Amino acid sequence: MGEKGISVSVAVVIAVIVTAVIVGPVVYYATPKEAPPTGEVTRADVESFLNEASSSVVKDIVETCVSMDILRELVPGPEKVKFGCMWMSPAAATCWCSATQMAIDKMEARYPDVLEKSVIMEEVAPEDTNTFAKSMIADGADIIIANAEYMAMPLADIYEDYPDVYFMGNIAGDISSGRNWIRYFSKEYQAVYLAGIVAGALTETNNIGMIGSFKCAQVCRRINAFALGIQEVNPDATLYVLWVGDWYVPTKEMEVAETLIDTYDVDVMTQQTDSPSGSTVAAERGIWFIGKDTDYIAAGWGTGATIATSFALRWDVIWEMVLKDYMVGNDYPRNLYFIGMEEPLYVEEGRVLSVDLISNGISGVDSISSEAEAAIKAKSTALWNQVADLVETKREAIIGGMWDPFMKEIKDTEGKVWYPEGVMPTDEALLTEDYLVEGVVAPAA
Repeated sequence: MGEKGISVSVAVVIAVIVTAVIVGPVVYYATPKEAPPTGEVTRADVESFLNEASSSVVKDIVETCVSMDILRELVPGPEKVKFGCMWMSPAAATCWCSATQMAIDKMEARYPDVLEKSVIMEEVAPEDTNTFAKSMIADGADIIIANAEYMAMPLADIYEDYPDVYFMGNIAGDISSGRNWIRYFSKEYQAVYLAGIVAGALTETNNIGMIGSFKCAQVCRRINAFALGIQEVNPDATLYVLWVGDWYVPTKEMEVAETLIDTYDVDVMTQQTDSPSGSTVAAERGIWFIGKDTDYIAAGWGTGATIATSFALRWDVIWEMVLKDYMVGNDYPRNLYFIGMEEPLYVEEGRVLSVDLISNGISGVDSISSEAEAAIKAKSTALWNQVADLVETKREAIIGGMWDPFMKEIKDTEGKVWYPEGVMPTDEALLTEDYLVEGVVAPAA
């Protein structure tokens, strides 16, 4: 990758950064919790800073503050970049893979002069990962993405053989990485927590259901966040989790959804599996459902009469950061991405959050369907006001990087304290969270 490296003079970089400061938003990817500087930034200020900065710092500034168009003009990088994508399931039929496919589609539409058409492989098994990756590289892929950990981990065996290629592997519990072995996941739990607030307010039976895949860190973290959101407005509610044993088994997911309704009397349900079959059951049985990973109403998987909202992902926020790293020839790119609302992307469509409540393209508290709002108001106008206030204020606090759903004393189902009150949890603690909090009942599979 060295021959693709950046060779921009300090003078040009100064001009670019001053331009960026004047005409565009400055995005603080690397240090999201620091407030941006205030006051006028002069050319002399920038020149003084850059004269003392290391080349890696200059690269980081260019990557995060400079638009893709300007990068294309200034950086002698590759003519075009190609993604090679391996999805664990068929994109058209799953919430998880539809979100990853949508992100690639958005990237290609946003940067037609930068990106070649991606190579896509669906329903990839772990034993095929490296064979497909090598084939994609032979076909010109520069950045390889595997969107599930179990089929991503084999890439750890080959990434060093391709030093000019970035390899990206989703995180479920393993957080190992390498120079060009990039591990990534989204703090989707932030939006899941907000969805829990909605669920806790909607339930009449105080029984809420989760169609679980299998017990691992990423699933436990999101279950726990959902339970914490429920408890914000309804400490008497119980979250029941039944396990499917895999990510994508539509018939089994439907069976679990039926059991949650018939055996546990749930009247609000969500999932940690990947087919929309649970939402189909919810609509047929007349209970509320909260979508996972993608905008269920926009996808045509329900209406506001049963889909209260969805917690959804925008993977292009992470992938744009990786793309910029590649374009400036960064031999040592950021190799761990675990980001949420606090690290937004600024593009022509505006500020994009990697996770949010989204329904029919509308985000935040306004994503809650009018029918769900009416159902909560029917219980109590004060309850709706509480929900709206909590969703809005907690969301803004998370975006500001000043608060997290796990910044409270967290006890598991055995009474063990995992997090103290008021302390921001570390990424490592969150990424390896394999317990369930109080208020969750999860019978063995």
